[in-house]
Amino acid sequence: MSRLFLQQFLCGMLVVCWSAVGVCADPVDYVHDVKPILAEKCYACHGALRQESNLRLDLAALMQEGGDSGPAIVPGKADDSELIARVATSDADLRMPPEDEGEPLTPAQIELLKAWIDEGAGAPADEAIPRDPREHWAYQPPVQHPVPEIDGLETGQVTIVLRSTPRAD
Repeated sequence: MSRLFLQQFLCGMLVVCWSAVGVCADPVDYVHDVKPILAEKCYACHGALRQESNLRLDLAALMQEGGDSGPAIVPGKADDSELIARVATSDADLRMPPEDEGEPLTPAQIELLKAWIDEGAGAPADEAIPRDPREHWAYQPPVQHPVPEIDGLETGQVTIVLRSTPRAD
């Protein structure tokens, strides 16, 4: 009886230890975990409106492409990724975001980014490049379109019939 108890106890401890070191951990979800961090901390300078150092962080493919300093991320190698080097450094001159642009990432946020990169920096294959918000129709100047021509309007051959509709219930 004590041998069975010992086996069950050891199996239970093994499961607890494995889950504690992350063997059973879920993979990091780019859309739900990574993108919100980047949107909050990085898009103001590295998004659709501004691209400091020619770097955009609003799309995983563009992070791999990188900017003036090379690729921002190296999938599978967080320690070789410039993004991690910049957000994790203690040097105020190199740290991102800069002191006057916002609060630094928390250690938990940095670990999440590292885990995502180490897992291969997976992202949806159909992730579209966000358009420049200034291209939205509401920000375009009005355009005067020509009035359409209606056949027979000049000769008075157009008949207009107006009918009333029944009252609604």
